[in-house]
Amino acid sequence: MVNEYKLAFLKHEIFVVITLGIVLAIVSTLFTRNISVINNFEHLPSAYQAGLIYGMNMLRILYVIMIPIIAALSYADSFFQEKRSGVYVYRLVRESKKRYFFTKAVVIFSLAFILTTFPLVLNQGFCLLAFDHEQHTNAQMNTPYDDSFFMEEEISITYPRFAANEPLAANLVYIALTGLYGSALALATYGLTLFYRRNRASVLLAPLIVAFALELVSSFTIADISPVNALSVKSYIPVNSVIPIIILIFTIIAISISALLIRVRVKYDET
Repeated sequence: MVNEYKLAFLKHEIFVVITLGIVLAIVSTLFTRNISVINNFEHLPSAYQAGLIYGMNMLRILYVIMIPIIAALSYADSFFQEKRSGVYVYRLVRESKKRYFFTKAVVIFSLAFILTTFPLVLNQGFCLLAFDHEQHTNAQMNTPYDDSFFMEEEISITYPRFAANEPLAANLVYIALTGLYGSALALATYGLTLFYRRNRASVLLAPLIVAFALELVSSFTIADISPVNALSVKSYIPVNSVIPIIILIFTIIAISISALLIRVRVKYDET
């Protein structure tokens, strides 16, 4: 397992993703802070509302679009490259096929989770340093402070306002959910490479195609399986609204694991 992580961090793509994550976390914090300065600090959001995980700002949407790319570059195509280079055959001399495939799956899943959540956690940390923990006036639309008393009471009775009552916990829950989404896409990419290895570019584009397909399907269905919508903290939306995307994430993981089990059971390694 440790050796697999070492091999993963030898790939320059990993450091490109980490660097982009750091840049995005810093830019997002400065962008939100700059808006506050322009408004003479009269409309300053709280540290929890200023985070990249909150709301539907331009940088947030951009990041969700980037997640499939992060997933594809998170060592997900390692089997593809090892099979084509012939390294795969030599590795099977030192370890069993089952151990080889499942070790890769664990490393890919965990690495994608870390790389996906890293900029969000870093950005939240910056926001906790750069912003007050209390909101000053109506800083952003669709916050609990913008709701009328009647709406506040009506929604609170129907659905507990988790994001309003526990803002930091809500942000961390959505960050973890975003990480699972990235991990699911990475695992699905890995599952695809177990059976398809004609073209690396098409393999790397697969998560992006899946993400756009989810957006398209979501626009024609009642269930909100749109990653852009479902993976953003919005205090006026109940927690149970994320159930469809959670079901989808675990469905993708289950299909990927099934593909892995089928591949391990292949008697002759002719594929």
